[in-house]
Amino acid sequence: MTLPFQCYYQRTAIFLLLISSLTFAEGGKILVVPQDGSHWLSMRPVVEKLQQNGHEVVVVVPSTSLHMKPKEPQNYTVKVYPMPYQEDHLAAVLKSFIDAHFIEQSLLNIIITTTVCGATWFTLVVQLKDQE
Repeated sequence: MTLPFQCYYQRTAIFLLLISSLTFAEGGKILVVPQDGSHWLSMRPVVEKLQQNGHEVVVVVPSTSLHMKPKEPQNYTVKVYPMPYQEDHLAAVLKSFIDAHFIEQSLLNIIITTTVCGATWFTLVVQLKDQE
């Protein structure tokens, strides 16, 4: 009969230990590396809520971005990394990509347009890699 009581006391002690450890919980450090566009627009409220809940949030953003503006006031830390091109160049590349894929054209033009857009994005990636 003492065995069930020992288990009861053991479980109670473990439970009390776990409950008391909750008071020592702290917010963690979170690193956010978002993508530009709708990804960031939907991620920003999450980042702000995490910061409000006591987490230390660091957001890494490119110096050239269409939606992520490092100079806007925010409650989290922003680290900016340099980009080898300007914002107007990025906007022009994005506009040409959108224009090329949302107009009606022949199959041959679709293939050519896709190849040119892919080469342009590849060039941007190579520029980023060469910058390191």
